[in-house]
Amino acid sequence: MVRRSARGSAQRIGVIAVLLVAGPVAAAVVPYDIVYVRQARFGANTNTIWPEVFHPARTIVLATAGPKLVWSWTGARALPPGDLGDPVSGTTGYQLCLYDGAAMLLMSADVAAGGQCGGSACWKALASGNVRYKDATGASGGIVGMTLMPSAPRPGRIRVRGKGSHLGLPALPLASAAGVTVELRRRDDPTRCWAATFPASQRNSAKTFRARLAKTGG
Repeated sequence: MVRRSARGSAQRIGVIAVLLVAGPVAAAVVPYDIVYVRQARFGANTNTIWPEVFHPARTIVLATAGPKLVWSWTGARALPPGDLGDPVSGTTGYQLCLYDGAAMLLMSADVAAGGQCGGSACWKALASGNVRYKDATGASGGIVGMTLMPSAPRPGRIRVRGKGSHLGLPALPLASAAGVTVELRRRDDPTRCWAATFPASQRNSAKTFRARLAKTGG
């Protein structure tokens, strides 16, 4: 197993959020109840994007039936299209990583740029700058669907679905379910990363793990 840095962990501290940055420590009282630390899990990463304020719900679901993975992410603002790279005709692949509350890497899945899936292009450019990945076989680590939505002028969104025998889910229930973190990172530019930490789970059984962060403003 790989241990990720505790410097990137997130905490829930009522309605007071403290933002930690490299160098001198700065603290501020703000009317939101989730704190996200803008520091890298691996190396110097100043571009990890954490949902911050006025964030809609984010969800992670793991299920042994299937097996199945569903992760949804919504940021605080629109994503610049350049941040997402070009998986359709370029070289931008992605890596999805799941860490438990003890900072251990539980699973990862890599999705390459381009390619053919079932006789059609795996990646497709959609309207409004959105990009979609679809592979019914789940050959890339069990990922069957991914949608990247810059969503300007609305907040950016990411949706990832995994299913089937290629999906390497960890054993359930998770031994350390509090503080589970999910990250999606660009393979061609690891400084571009989108992540969410779930301080507590709604369900952690032998069949299902589910955690959700509800909207806290806006």
